[in-house]
Amino acid sequence: MSQSSICLRLAAGALAALSGTATAQIATGPNSANDGYLRIVPDAYGAWSSTTFGGGGDMFNPAGAFGPLEAVFSSGFYLFAGAERTLLTDIPDWQNASTAGVSDFARIIVAPNALSDTNLDGVDDTAMSTFDAFSPNVNLRFQLTQHVENVAAGVSVLTQTYVITNQGAAAVEFTMVRNVDADLPWTGGANFFADDEVGTSMHGAGLGTFVFQQEVGDGATAITFSSQQGNDYYAGKRGVNPGGGPVPFDYGSDTEIFDNNGIPSNWRNFVAGVGAGTNGVSGAAPVGSLSPQDGFIGMDFGFALASGASTTLVVTHTFGQNTPFTATPVCEPDLTTGAIPGQPGYGVPNGILNNDDFFYYLAQFAAGNLAVADLTTGAIPGQPGYGVPNGILNNDDFFYYLAIFAAGC
Repeated sequence: MSQSSICLRLAAGALAALSGTATAQIATGPNSANDGYLRIVPDAYGAWSSTTFGGGGDMFNPAGAFGPLEAVFSSGFYLFAGAERTLLTDIPDWQNASTAGVSDFARIIVAPNALSDTNLDGVDDTAMSTFDAFSPNVNLRFQLTQHVENVAAGVSVLTQTYVITNQGAAAVEFTMVRNVDADLPWTGGANFFADDEVGTSMHGAGLGTFVFQQEVGDGATAITFSSQQGNDYYAGKRGVNPGGGPVPFDYGSDTEIFDNNGIPSNWRNFVAGVGAGTNGVSGAAPVGSLSPQDGFIGMDFGFALASGASTTLVVTHTFGQNTPFTATPVCEPDLTTGAIPGQPGYGVPNGILNNDDFFYYLAQFAAGNLAVADLTTGAIPGQPGYGVPNGILNNDDFFYYLAIFAAGC
């Protein structure tokens, strides 16, 4: 890509960013006093950081008497392709701390966060954006949908769906690492960020790749990061040196991941105080940890895309339990209790499939609500992308819904 074309795209991206806000607040409802209330202010890249770290922060209210407080110091993706690397956020404090301001990619917000209220409770719960990350060798477009939902008593989920397209002329391989640096505030006083524990129970669970961070012994305060597409995970406490090196765990938003072009080799599938490739929990101060024992979790994802090809990555943060939330029972075409906007149960599945569900889908399709109506890449069963959302709403989605509605549950 020529220097002039990069300059033109940087200018276009700056103009696009001016047309809306880079960050946008989404929440599970209007009342922060409710158990499980979750509010996040993510940017258009799907990252967010604490108000003390240059971001818009978050708020979670775990079940019980603790009350709503900010829970995450930072959560966001690194992108690596060969020797090229970037942190996918524009938050200056975070970039300075984690990358020393270095980036081999240009990051451009093509379409800033657009908000919607999918359950019509008067509070936006979904944000959609588009951004590009490109370098002399890589040109990727990301279409992102972020949705928060209270799914059970005291439990809420942020689901982030990235549709990634290779806009370059050549095939590309790249890795993404999601790092979640939670600083759980409900115990520990002034040292609250150092008394959390990290762990996993994914081995043998059949729930995909997941790691969690929680107040000691209290799953109601947990944040679990998960994906069915995850490769290797890590769960760190500052000072612990997995396998004796070469890279010890440090502060959760420090430079180790960026400096090593991905997860350091000795961190892979390692839980501080537990070991590699096994279930367990670190405790607040595992052997080898150094004060303050900051905790953090994450995992990586690998991709190979031909020119013009796309893939979909789905990741979740489950707030309020130390396993990923799994909705049961699953009846895909069951979308609502009733078809009248504003009525109780509108947009809430009830385990019954009837015409209310069909007319609800029709209304969401007509309104262009991708969070509900984007269901598939194509309408032919057995073809690649069947039943996989692609960030585009068209007749394929309508006929896909018609087919699963007719099939029943």
